[in-house]
Amino acid sequence: METYYSTKLDIIKKILARQVTSPVQWETTVNTLLTKGLKKSYELGPGTVIAGIVKRMNKSAVIENIGA
Repeated sequence: METYYSTKLDIIKKILARQVTSPVQWETTVNTLLTKGLKKSYELGPGTVIAGIVKRMNKSAVIENIGA
């Protein structure tokens, strides 16, 4: 039984390390949404960092900020 948990723990550690160090496809995803007709999106929380990044990607993007 101990070997089972040790093996599972090792697998979880490897998956977490890969998740933290692997690139994400955020820009590709946003570009896909924009090209498929996304008309408006929302940024939740304080600040407008995401809106700024999206605006640099597509100046006509409409993003509304909903502050916390």
